Order: sequence, then C-alpha cells, then structure tokens
Amino acid sequence: MNNLIASAVYKNDVTLQNGLPVLHLEIPSTSKNQQPIPIFLMQGWNMPSSVAGAFEEGTNLLVNARIYPHPDGSMYAVPTMELQKIPKDIVMNQVFLAGGVGFISSKYIPKLSKQVTEFGMMCKASADKRIGYTRADSLRFMLESWENDAKFLKNYLYEGRQLSVGGTLKFESYIDKEGKQCAKYKVRVRSQQYSLFGKNEKAQQANKEIIETVKEIVKETKPRVYDSPHQQPIANAEDDVPF
Repeated sequence: MNNLIASAVYKNDVTLQNGLPVLHLEIPSTSKNQQPIPIFLMQGWNMPSSVAGAFEEGTNLLVNARIYPHPDGSMYAVPTMELQKIPKDIVMNQVFLAGGVGFISSKYIPKLSKQVTEFGMMCKASADKRIGYTRADSLRFMLESWENDAKFLKNYLYEGRQLSVGGTLKFESYIDKEGKQCAKYKVRVRSQQYSLFGKNEKAQQANKEIIETVKEIVKETKPRVYDSPHQQPIANAEDDVPF
C-alpha cells in the first residue's frame, strides 16, 4: 500500500525527459521550518481532471493517489480519484503505507532532547511502466518517528517485520559537503498510527529455542528394545508390582 490523501496547489505543467507530461503540485507545509512538498502527478486512467491545462495555476486540489518515490529523486503520483477543487484554507497531508521493514536506526538528539527512530520500508504497488516500475520491484520509503513512538518502534521493529503506517509526507532539500544540491522525501509517523504484524522478535527467538530443545530431547530419548515380543508386557507388569 502506498496511498496519499492531501491538499495540493497546482503550480504548472512539466514534461519529463522521456516526454511524459505531468502536473507539478505542491503540498503546503504545516510548519515554518519545513518546505512545501513537490509531487508530480501523472494522468490517471480515464481521469480528465489529471491532464495538462485542466486547472488554473494556484488552484487548491484534493488529491487521492498512489505515490512512487523514484531513483531520480522525484515523487511521482497516480490519481485514484478525480481531482477536486477545494478551498485554499484546507490543508491535508496523510500517507498510508504497508510493507516490510528494512534498516532501523535509533538515536537520542541532545540538542532537541528527543528520541528519534528512523527506518526504511519496502512496499509493493501497482506497476506503472511510464516511470519504469514493475510488479517485481519494491518502493523504498524512508520514515521517522519521535519520542514515545520512537521508543516503542525501537523495541518492536526488526528487519523483515511487516507493518502498516499512517503519517505525513515531508520534503527536505539541502547542500551537501561537496556543494551539491540534494533532496529527499520522508514520511513522519503519526502518533500511534501503526500496526505491527507477526510475533515480536524476542518471542520468535524463544519459540525457536523451545522447538530446538524439544527436538534434542526427542533425539536423545531412545525406546527400550526387547529380545522378544513377550518381554515388553512382562516388563510392564513388573513395573506395576508395589514391592
């Protein structure tokens, strides 16, 4: 699952290097310290509202779409519903993801006096050849969680664990040490908007150890072998004698 529901301002039309026309949209930031989030909307199947020139520049739109982070650093989207005009004062930014956990990193930031846990998710989604995405591929999302959620996820996430998450899409652009302009997208996990599937890692390990112990006991326990079929009932009878 890789869904987005957001309000976004229509900026202009853009043609990609492969000749694909897209709508350049920006999701407004809800914080002064954060940048607007650019997304590039491709035309949806039988959706005339997603074609170039359908709206005036500056129009605030309600977007329901699947999102595709791309290796070129852009975030592409495919609408799942017709775009709708909405009042400019409406601000919305909600992402829904489901998939498996990749890397996990947790740290305490003294400057902010806060705990943060970052992790990667690999998600499956509908194929879209226009951006070179097939069903065999996985979408890679970067996520961050803070404070109580960070502490919880630090303890219960492990590589390969399946989960679903609700969060907000973020965008960061910066200049690296080499003077190169860089940009990245992240999903900030909303408080308690996640569900973990499967057993906890410690419980899984305990179950494995129990199973291995039982196997060793069974392996070491050998049945008594008798010389004739008459000896077994005699032996059992002797076991019942109280003296």
